[in-house]
Amino acid sequence: METWGAEVFPSPTKRTKVGRKIRETHPDTTGSLGIAISEAVEDAATHDNTNYSLGSVLNHVILHQTIIGLEIKKQFEMLDEYPDIICGYVGGGSNFSGAAFPFIADKIQEKHPDLKIISCEPLACPTLTKGEYRYDFGDSAGLTPLLKMYTLGHSFVPSAIHAGRLRYHGDAPLLCRLTREGYMEAVAYHQNKVFEAAKLFAQTEGIVVAPETAHAVKAAIDFARIGKQKNEQKTIVFANSGHGHFDLAAYGAYNNHRLTGLRASKKANHGGIQRITNDIATNPTKDLSSTIALNKGEIIPSLRFRVGVGFYDRRVGPHAAEIWNRTPQTRICKNAERRRYHGCHQRRTSCDCRGSRCRRGNGT
Repeated sequence: METWGAEVFPSPTKRTKVGRKIRETHPDTTGSLGIAISEAVEDAATHDNTNYSLGSVLNHVILHQTIIGLEIKKQFEMLDEYPDIICGYVGGGSNFSGAAFPFIADKIQEKHPDLKIISCEPLACPTLTKGEYRYDFGDSAGLTPLLKMYTLGHSFVPSAIHAGRLRYHGDAPLLCRLTREGYMEAVAYHQNKVFEAAKLFAQTEGIVVAPETAHAVKAAIDFARIGKQKNEQKTIVFANSGHGHFDLAAYGAYNNHRLTGLRASKKANHGGIQRITNDIATNPTKDLSSTIALNKGEIIPSLRFRVGVGFYDRRVGPHAAEIWNRTPQTRICKNAERRRYHGCHQRRTSCDCRGSRCRRGNGT
């Protein structure tokens, strides 16, 4: 950016109120995308000659990015093929959603109900596999509108992993809704395992991918190995967002055994979800019970989270083998008025139509 004449200031900076406050409160912070967004919004709001355009997370950005998935579909049409599994990394979710959403339409319309769509994230910032599904701010300072998404808390600051674009506390609302309703699933990986997969891919294909993309490579390799073990042929797609030529120092750290396997840490949470209680307490329809339980600035170690069609009380998402073996189930009750998801978050055993139109036939 500086090569083309831009001034670059690593966030948090001393140039904004938000940046100065965070540096004063947390002098050793590694920063986050949420903090950078807060600074950018403040800078734009306080200067008449400055505008800020959001380039990730929001739904309209995903719509723009769907050109990726539309092109992938065209390529498969030329091959007279269709993917069985689609993998992509998730930070805010715009790149992955852009690749997957054109295929999601086929799954919703049951043209390809067996299609598996997998989002891949780091264990250091596991929003989809360990986050709470509720309203939260898109930035650290609470300057943006509230978004309903899986979140670790807008003040959460993840460890300084090399996949920098994945260090965001939440995800795109549309992506989160589709994950919650079971149309796609999520897995989380240690960065050492991610670089191991990226190195294997480079040695095999001659392409050094970005650390972010390496999360999707890891999932694709896992599924390919399962297919080989089971002697089953599957067409596996992963979204490659870019090369890793700017990240060779990260590959050097891995090759020289200086890379650590990081998980989400309580200490990294600068207040977590504690402010959400006050931020949305005026919403009478919002159940704040689990938010209040998080009102200590921590991530609950045994936090129950939901992925796909089932409940998982473990600390990471379902492994590739579980996803591979999972039989497809009817995702949506055909009652057009309610359209309740089978097995909702309250662990109900029946849909709202009480079986009268349920295609499972038994109302469960």
